[in-house]
Amino acid sequence: MQTFKEWLAEEASKDPGASERKRKIADWKRTVTELRDQILEWLEEDDPNRTLYVERQEITRGEEGLGWYRVPALRLSIGGRAVDIAPLSRNVAGRVVLKNYPEFHPGGLVGMSIIGRTHYIYLHETEAEKKWLIGKDSGSYRELTKDTFESALMDLLS
Repeated sequence: MQTFKEWLAEEASKDPGASERKRKIADWKRTVTELRDQILEWLEEDDPNRTLYVERQEITRGEEGLGWYRVPALRLSIGGRAVDIAPLSRNVAGRVVLKNYPEFHPGGLVGMSIIGRTHYIYLHETEAEKKWLIGKDSGSYRELTKDTFESALMDLLS
């Protein structure tokens, strides 16, 4: 009879893409962590009294081709209202066509949402740089900066 250890080794041998999936997940987690850290830096600059309650989270996501993984997220609260900033997907199907921006295949998607309303943050990667774009689903998208982030946050929390 096969042992559990032998069975696990056999299952691992059936999955030649496991190391590539692990690499993609690690890259995505690193990219999302960088985004989270940038957002936290912006918030510290303009909210030194910590009026906004900031909750660091780690959530579980599952994606076809990647499997299940844990990834950083944030919840920002004030006056009984909360905005969740959470990765939605590393693998975004197809190309994205946004108003006022050239068509591209995103390297990931993060949602910034409160019940009923969402701003989407797309990762646009080129060989030269990583750039985040923020906007509403049917609206114009702009590069994610401190100003565009804070504008979206005020929109959602107002």
